[in-house]
Amino acid sequence: MITIKTNDVLAGRGTGSNQFEGNVKFRALVEKRKQEYKTRVKHKEKKKIAYEILSQIHERGGRFLKLTEESTQVEDVVENGFCQEETE
Repeated sequence: MITIKTNDVLAGRGTGSNQFEGNVKFRALVEKRKQEYKTRVKHKEKKKIAYEILSQIHERGGRFLKLTEESTQVEDVVENGFCQEETE
């Protein structure tokens, strides 16, 4: 069982995940790099920016989590390959 920590980012929609402290921090990191990301033309450059943001979350001890289908537990989406696919 995974315990949710304040630096974790919770996948999902709605107030719960949007207001979660880790998600707020994540969105702030994304916002700081947003303009730089938009100006990049090459996919490789955009992928690098996304990877750097993921790395910053991990350096703070954060993980990317989502509720399981049963909604009783969370799973680490990076360990399951989701975030890797999203940044490729």
